[in-house]
Amino acid sequence: MAKYKIVHAKKDLQGLVLGQYVNIQKPDTYDGAVYKFDATISDERAEKLAAAIDATLLKGAAEIGAKASPNKRPYVRNDDNSITFSFKIKEFEEGKRPFKLWDMAMNPMVDVPNLTSGTILNVNFAFYVSQYKNTAFISLQPTHCQVQHAEVYTGSSDAGPTFGAGAGYEVEEGGPAFAGNQPAPQEQAKEPDLDF
Repeated sequence: MAKYKIVHAKKDLQGLVLGQYVNIQKPDTYDGAVYKFDATISDERAEKLAAAIDATLLKGAAEIGAKASPNKRPYVRNDDNSITFSFKIKEFEEGKRPFKLWDMAMNPMVDVPNLTSGTILNVNFAFYVSQYKNTAFISLQPTHCQVQHAEVYTGSSDAGPTFGAGAGYEVEEGGPAFAGNQPAPQEQAKEPDLDF
C-alpha cells in the first residue's frame, strides 16, 4: 500500500503568472489525466517556498518511513535567480477537476476557457509527500485557484470569455481563504504556519 503525507499550506500564493504548462481547464492526458501549470517567482517568496518544500519533504519522508529523494523537487532554479515551480495533481475521479476554481468575486468557475501562458492566479495548495520504492518525493498540489487575470487562447475565434456572476455560476459555501480571508475552523487545525 502506498504511503503519503499531505501538508496544507496556510498562506496562499498571490499573483502567480503561469508559464509553460497551463492545464486548469482540462487535464493533460499524455501521462494519465493530470492538471499542471508552472509559475516563475522572482521575489523573496521564491527562496522561502523552495526552503519550505525541502523542509516538508525531509519531515514527511521521516514520517512515512522513506528516504527523501536527493535531487527531484517540484522547482527549477533559473539563471536570473528566479525559481520556476511546477504545480501538478492527478485526476482522482474521471471527468472531475481535483481542485476548485474561482473568479475574483469568489464565484465558482464552471465553464473555464482555454487559459494560456500569462494567466495570473492566486493559489491555495498542499505539499504532497509520497513514497515509491522507499524513496519519498514531494509535489505541489493546488486545492483552490482564483483567476486574477485570464490570458485566453482563442485560436481563430475572436470570441472571449467573461468572468463574474452570471449564467453557469453558483454560490458555494465554505470557499478558500484568499487575500486575508480566514480559513474555515476545521482547516485551521490541520494547516501548519509556513512563512512564505
